[in-house]
Amino acid sequence: MWTEEHEATMDLFLKDVTKQLLVAYMEDVAGLKVELAMPSQEQRQLTYFIRQPNAEITEETFHKVVQFGTVRKPYIDSLMRLLNAIYLPRLFRKASWPESIKNEFFSEIYHFMTSLTDTRSKMRGRTVLYIPIEALAIKPEVAVKDKALVQRLESE
Repeated sequence: MWTEEHEATMDLFLKDVTKQLLVAYMEDVAGLKVELAMPSQEQRQLTYFIRQPNAEITEETFHKVVQFGTVRKPYIDSLMRLLNAIYLPRLFRKASWPESIKNEFFSEIYHFMTSLTDTRSKMRGRTVLYIPIEALAIKPEVAVKDKALVQRLESE
């Protein structure tokens, strides 16, 4: 299953700072594939490694400079799980954002998540409304006093 070609591809990703992406997946006919680009055909499951631009990967820096994970079909469901379980909660807890950036960024995130939720629910023949995580984490009496939050929530 694991070949010298796979090893060479992985070594190239680890050593060449210009290689930003490594993917691994099982193809029905060819078996295990390890490549430096996204596959042209949709796969049932794909594991990815994304390097920060021009960052050297060492044993000490791996977790700082490489983002990795696995996505499964259907990709929209997988993307929603990743965003809702990992990324969005961390972003909303970060209190040090300048207010103008926070408002603009969260407004765009809400718009994207609304669209993603709508697409996913239409594929299942249902209607589902996106409720931002930020809105669920704040008590209503506190939320009504935050004009920027109310404006972000009303715009979606």
